[in-house]
Amino acid sequence: MDVLVNNAGGGFWAPFDQVSEKGESVLIRENFGSVTNCVRASLPILNDGASIVNVTSVEAYHSAPGFAVYAAMKAAVQQFTQSLAVELGSRGIRVNCVALT
Repeated sequence: MDVLVNNAGGGFWAPFDQVSEKGESVLIRENFGSVTNCVRASLPILNDGASIVNVTSVEAYHSAPGFAVYAAMKAAVQQFTQSLAVELGSRGIRVNCVALT
């Protein structure tokens, strides 16, 4: 495989004190776990020199009320992307993220 694009996730607006543990778990799984799981499953078939593109959100870079957990997971994707780029660099695999508005 030459290209992997992780473009999954979702969210909802709610003040943090109104987000249940279940709601938080869903946000974590959909916005971060789906990315890490897809990358993990794809690594054995990614060719050297391949590209991984993780889609994130501008919420990773600025604060907005009602999006605390969602924004934290998008920031986690951004940080995961940077770390993975260093880790996979020896294989020539480029790892980048795109922050949508």
